[in-house]
Amino acid sequence: MQVQTTVSSNRYSGSLSSGYRSEHKLVRKQIKELAKILGLESSHALGYAKKLPSLPTGAEGWFAIPSDEGLKSLFPKATNRAERYCDGVWLIQEKLSDCREFCSWCDRPITSDQLRPQIKTAGALDLIAKDQPGDILIVAAQLGLGHRGRSVSQAREFFKTNEFGLGALAVGSIILTDANQLACQGEMGMDCAGDEFNDSYSIAKFSHAPVFYYSLGVLRLGTHWKGQASGIPSAPVSAFIPQLDFLSK
Repeated sequence: MQVQTTVSSNRYSGSLSSGYRSEHKLVRKQIKELAKILGLESSHALGYAKKLPSLPTGAEGWFAIPSDEGLKSLFPKATNRAERYCDGVWLIQEKLSDCREFCSWCDRPITSDQLRPQIKTAGALDLIAKDQPGDILIVAAQLGLGHRGRSVSQAREFFKTNEFGLGALAVGSIILTDANQLACQGEMGMDCAGDEFNDSYSIAKFSHAPVFYYSLGVLRLGTHWKGQASGIPSAPVSAFIPQLDFLSK
């Protein structure tokens, strides 16, 4: 795995003119692919996929991601949720590097001192998991179009009542199960608005966010300050809680 340094930031992301992929793989195919790659149990998710509710307002599709229960099965020796999450993000990076040219900001296992999910994101995924037992969750999400031109911090301010950011585990899984995601030069990158990254060169703790993007034939994972749009064309990725969709209307 190659190492990617922090992405430089400027005031404007330029994402309004960048490409955006609006067609996505069917969620049942995503589930099967994710289960195969990570060794997760898929029967519960496949069953839920047969009775999906209406797509929440603002979402562009359904996507398969590992649940915390899935992470428990993958990392039984992890002592807490924060450790499991970091192990999961590292595993996703390894799997991406197995199937694609991939470059990451980190060349060693990630720790909770470096990366953590937002409290709101963790709570929202727990609420969704109440209706979806098993190793894989199906989430309704938008992959950047809804917050194009905004920084991670700005997007969080604009989130609907039932909306929350997705982190590197979820975004990386979405990319992993669809080889067409972030595979073309000029395609808009994905800011992981559900994560907080602690940049060792920054005075403020956990003031950055991860970002997946494609450049020069390589899928890359970098980080940038969440208060400004990144210097690459990218936009924050978010998901929606179907049970609370009525609150956003």
